Amino acid sequence: MRPMNDPHVTALHYWVEHDDSVDYDIAVPLCHEDELVKVHLEKRELTLHPKEHYASSQEAREAVAGFIRNWEFDATVEAGSRQFELKYMYADIIDRKPAPSPPGVVNASMSARAGFPKVSLHLTVGKAKYPSPPARLELDSSNPTALAMLSRLDRYHQGRETLAAMSYFCLTVMWDSAKIAKGTTSAMQAVRDYYAITPNLQGRVSDLSTNRGGGEARKGTGLQREFTNEERGFLLAAVKAFTRRAAERAASPDANLRMITMADMPPL
Repeated sequence: MRPMNDPHVTALHYWVEHDDSVDYDIAVPLCHEDELVKVHLEKRELTLHPKEHYASSQEAREAVAGFIRNWEFDATVEAGSRQFELKYMYADIIDRKPAPSPPGVVNASMSARAGFPKVSLHLTVGKAKYPSPPARLELDSSNPTALAMLSRLDRYHQGRETLAAMSYFCLTVMWDSAKIAKGTTSAMQAVRDYYAITPNLQGRVSDLSTNRGGGEARKGTGLQREFTNEERGFLLAAVKAFTRRAAERAASPDANLRMITMADMPPL
């Protein structure tokens, strides 16, 4: 193939990998658009159309790396690891200024292909839809606080961590990081000021994770009081919100973030 005069990446292709606990065979196609890319996801193949000019697949992949990373991060917060991972396959590249072709020769675009993933599947739970890209791109999913919380949340998703222990750990991680950021010893106020999470929501998470749980209680005070279904749903929703907020704050240290309140949680 002749060298291109003005190569331009029109699309990047990724493949959805996952473990054998889910499948996306019945998932409806997902379309999404923001200032960076147009997205189409169907039959486990993701196509990203960059809105800027990139001359190579490497340039284009670097430009969308944060978008991919944040999408995988958000999907892991919601459902656990190995439920939704995006593996690069290939790029579509055209020549925007092709040289005139000799008679009988047709100019064609190029696909820079990587090895296609081979996945052995034993599918169990059908998903009606794919995880949506995060509503906000302003996430730092490499932040140590967010990653520490995500690790424990993922252990819970995998059945390797109790709800009470996981919830309290994530809360105290936020307390400690906020106290350092604000230079204070008042944990709840620091989280309110730094992460924009109300003290009454923090207090409810602290109370439930300390004084409930029955056989999986974190402390003896919770042995006689099992979690209700509503309390389980509340704690899990709170930890997911806290984990996302940690990544959001890391990406925008000085932003005026919307306060997370009890009204954002499922009712108890």
